[in-house]
Amino acid sequence: MLIEGFINYQFVTYNNNKPFFEKTIEFNNGLIRTQHLNHDPFNKFLVASFDINNKESTSLSNFLHDEVLSFDFCRKILKNCDNKLRLAICYDEVNNKILLARELFGTIPLFYLHIPKKFFAFSTSLASLVSNKEVQPYLNINDSAITSYHRFRMDLTTKHSYDSFYDQIKSVLPGHILTVFENKVVAEPYVTFNPEKWSHLSSLKDYGDAVYNTFKDSVRSSALNESLNVASHLSGGLDSSSVSTMFKHIFPSRPLHTLYHKSASKEMDESYYSKSVVNKIGSIHHEVYQSKEDFDLIKIHTALYGEPEVSTLSPALITTMMPYARDLNCKILLRGSGGDSVIGSGMEVLSETFKEKRWNEFENLLRKRVPYFSLTEQYPEWNKYSFEQKYNLVLQNFLYNRISEVRNLSWKDIFSVYKEVHNALGISNSYFLKRGVGNFISRLRQQAVNAPLSILRDEHLQKRFLSSGEPVLPTSLRSNLPEHLQPLFEDVFTPRAVTAIEQQFVLGEHYGISNRSPFLDKDLFEVCMAVPNVIKYGSGKGREHFREAMKGLLSDEVLGRSSKATLASSHGQEITLRLYKQAEEFLNDTKLVWEYVDRKKFNEQTVILENDRIPYTHKVRPWFHITRTISLALWLEWFNEKKLS
Repeated sequence: MLIEGFINYQFVTYNNNKPFFEKTIEFNNGLIRTQHLNHDPFNKFLVASFDINNKESTSLSNFLHDEVLSFDFCRKILKNCDNKLRLAICYDEVNNKILLARELFGTIPLFYLHIPKKFFAFSTSLASLVSNKEVQPYLNINDSAITSYHRFRMDLTTKHSYDSFYDQIKSVLPGHILTVFENKVVAEPYVTFNPEKWSHLSSLKDYGDAVYNTFKDSVRSSALNESLNVASHLSGGLDSSSVSTMFKHIFPSRPLHTLYHKSASKEMDESYYSKSVVNKIGSIHHEVYQSKEDFDLIKIHTALYGEPEVSTLSPALITTMMPYARDLNCKILLRGSGGDSVIGSGMEVLSETFKEKRWNEFENLLRKRVPYFSLTEQYPEWNKYSFEQKYNLVLQNFLYNRISEVRNLSWKDIFSVYKEVHNALGISNSYFLKRGVGNFISRLRQQAVNAPLSILRDEHLQKRFLSSGEPVLPTSLRSNLPEHLQPLFEDVFTPRAVTAIEQQFVLGEHYGISNRSPFLDKDLFEVCMAVPNVIKYGSGKGREHFREAMKGLLSDEVLGRSSKATLASSHGQEITLRLYKQAEEFLNDTKLVWEYVDRKKFNEQTVILENDRIPYTHKVRPWFHITRTISLALWLEWFNEKKLS
């Protein structure tokens, strides 16, 4: 699907030099044009232009048959569709205004550039917008976006805004309506939440039933068209396993191809869990080996995205799954994306009870967690310890981290906190001393491997991360909901999460497969928002409300698991080293990236990468820096070629 448009406020004829578009709506000051519109009801869209004076309307839609004759009517449709309308674009020909809207999770990207009193251009493809000859003279690199992109974990902690990697190009925020006037644009959220409608629920079973029903409805709507063959990415984790299991529960007679990433890394081997799911649901199972053409894939992706690759490791895995599913004649690829954040774990209840000094409740909750908590990396004999020994170590580990969080207070205040916690729960001075010395040695090791948060040049490290006064997605969407829900919105709508969803859509369009995650569902997010953290926490494993929902359906092996595979493994090392070797000649030839990245710091990361004596846990930052430097370099070269063409 490609939808784009151009409105000229100077009444100059727009140069329509792209004849390949299938459908076009033309009006006096510009046009809206479309290509490859998808008529699957999963991706509902509305594109319309209306003349209110003459009561005339031209519409393109795969669900609406009424005439659109006002913005109010368009807003009403958005409300009535309950977030099932992926995109809405309506142009008021008389008043020369346009309205654009995206659904809550932003599954279809929508970018725009507005030059007041000159023109407004928009597209579902950032690469296409950047290629527009009318747009290109206004394009400059957004240095702040690079600063955020190239700082470790920054795109997991900053709040998503409408900025892009180009100064003038913005993104229509998910769950928002953008109203565009000749001299300004106004963004406002249109999605509202009402977690109070679930206030009649009280028990774990009540919440489990509600989650079951909403999740079931979401999976069903993700694959409602039974004429389309379906594949599902089955990693063996709770989320992807639940998606595959629920699909077969709803559609027992429909074939389902489950795709598992086969890895040589023992740390990444989840085949025990994936096979338990396959044996229970009877899917057609495939073990898929990841492509090794990492550098070439990122280069292809960059030209499709028009921005750097968001993945912090080689994206070859996700890319391999799509053409594999397509070659199985599947049109839909189901995923478990967003499950962790939308469902929630309830682990926050530990911090809540500690902060509120509910000491007895805190201790009882922490004791529940002990059987599912492992410190085997620090204590090789962990599995031989008694419960009380384990509990004491888990407690001291938690307390040490909490005390460390207040280290910026004055010594007097730190001592006061220390004394209060010690009297309530008992702090082991020997443990704290040992951890303090251990962390000091660890910092020395970190310095020895030189793994900073960013390897940008010093002048770029001083740049701001966000524009002042811009709308911020999690806060805007939360609106008037209680402040304690803010962390949930910030977890779901991180910059990395939103961009990953957008880039999955772009890749799906390229490979001819529709990526769909049933977890990206407003009703599901809302009901999970209403579940108290203490119920989510449950017996200490977390996500108890979702486990309750899947009880009896999901394999026992997956339902009861409390851990997941780590990327800090030989797999991360292998693919990053391979990517670096493939990109080495390119990095020696390119110059643009070194205007941003400190070459000396980058070389230090490659030395760490190639040192077999350094443990994988100390290489996570170097993997990040190397992968993102290569991705950034490819984008800078692509953009430079666009400007010169």
